[in-house]
Amino acid sequence: MTLGGERRMWTEVKRLGRSREGNFLIELALVMPLLLIALAGAYDYGSALYDSMALKDAVRAGVQYATKNPGDTSGILQVVSTAAGIDPSRLTLTTTTSYKCPDGTPTTAGATCTGGIVEQYATVNAQSTVVPLLTIFGTLLPSSLKAVATLRVH
Repeated sequence: MTLGGERRMWTEVKRLGRSREGNFLIELALVMPLLLIALAGAYDYGSALYDSMALKDAVRAGVQYATKNPGDTSGILQVVSTAAGIDPSRLTLTTTTSYKCPDGTPTTAGATCTGGIVEQYATVNAQSTVVPLLTIFGTLLPSSLKAVATLRVH
């Protein structure tokens, strides 16, 4: 390389060092991963919040079904998973029947109460696992969502 060629090369390098062309792309490349992680976190949080509300509503629907069909556990699971829009494999469901006197004291079926007749209650407990979009948010989000509903059987 000649002396004139070297000067031209260094002049070009200095010109590129002072140039502002391409700065936006470099800044975008540095900031975009952080923005995408924040966006995925917002999605995971919103999704968990939505699933929590949907699970609570679905458990209410399940307990209404349970008052008419108390022994149909698979039917209750179907009602809850359909109403929540959650995969049944992610749901854990328990149903219980309890009896109380009108004054609120627990009793058994067929017992007599001094204040009136024995009231029967159906309770549905549901638990759903949370599946985050990014595993780094698994520590920030709850690992499972829970909902409980109780309704008096007529």
